Amino acid sequence: MLALKHYVGNREDWELFRENPRAQMEKLEAAVLDIKGTLLMRDPSRLEEALAIFEALPKGYDFPLEHNPFNMSIRDCVWGCTPRTSTAYTRNTFIRKLIEIRDIARNTSSATDYYLLGNAYYNMSYFGPAFYMMNYFRSGAYFSGYWDNAQALDYYQKALQYAPDRESAARYCFMAAKAEQNLFFKNRTENRPDDDYWWGKYTIDEWDPDGYAQFHQDIKKQGYRKYFERLRSDYKDTDYYQRAIRECKYLEYYVRRM
Repeated sequence: MLALKHYVGNREDWELFRENPRAQMEKLEAAVLDIKGTLLMRDPSRLEEALAIFEALPKGYDFPLEHNPFNMSIRDCVWGCTPRTSTAYTRNTFIRKLIEIRDIARNTSSATDYYLLGNAYYNMSYFGPAFYMMNYFRSGAYFSGYWDNAQALDYYQKALQYAPDRESAARYCFMAAKAEQNLFFKNRTENRPDDDYWWGKYTIDEWDPDGYAQFHQDIKKQGYRKYFERLRSDYKDTDYYQRAIRECKYLEYYVRRM
C-alpha cells in the first residue's frame, strides 16, 4: 500500500484509491498492460500479442498518429515535421497494417515492403517523428527509450538484398547507412567512460571542426560506415545518390574527405 500511495503521487488521487480501490486498480492494470504492449512491439514477431493487448484496453488508449511512420525523408525530423501523407492511422490500425506488410514481405521477399518495415521501426525509435509509439518520453539532452535501430537496419538490409533496380537499391542503402550510424551512437554511448562527455561531439559545428573530423574517423574505424562506402562505390551514378549528397551533410563529408 505504501508503494501504491507513492505511485499515485498526490492526496486527491490517493483518496480516490481509498474510496474505490477496484476502479483505480483497473486503471492501473490498463496502464501496466499498455507498457507491456509497447515493449512487445519492439519484436516484430510479437506484434499480434501487442495488438491483442491494445485492443482489449479502454478506447482512450488508442490514439491518432501525427505522422505516417512508413514515410521517410533523407534528413531526420523529430519535432515540428510537416505531415507528409493524407493516410490516417490510429495506433491499433497502424499495427494491423504493420502486421500485414510484415507478412507480405516474408512471403514474397518484397523489397518495397521490407523498406516500409525499416521506415516504421526507424521512425518509431528515438530518431523518428513517431517516437511516441515506442516511447513515453523523449529527452532532448540524452538518448532515451527505444533507440536501437538494429531492427530497422535488418529490414533495410533485406530491402537492399531484393531491390528491383539501382535507384531503389541506392535509397535502401542510404537508409541502412542512417540506421548503422545510429547504432554507432548507441554503442559509443553505452560504452563510453564515465568521465567522457560526448553530447554534441557528433554534430556539424563550425566551432569544433576537429571534433567532427575525429567523429568521422572513429565511426569508420569502428566499422559503422559500411553502407556509406557501399553507396559511394556501387551507386554513385544514381540520381538518389546525388540527391543524398546534397541533403545529407554526413554523407557529403564522407564522400569529399574520407
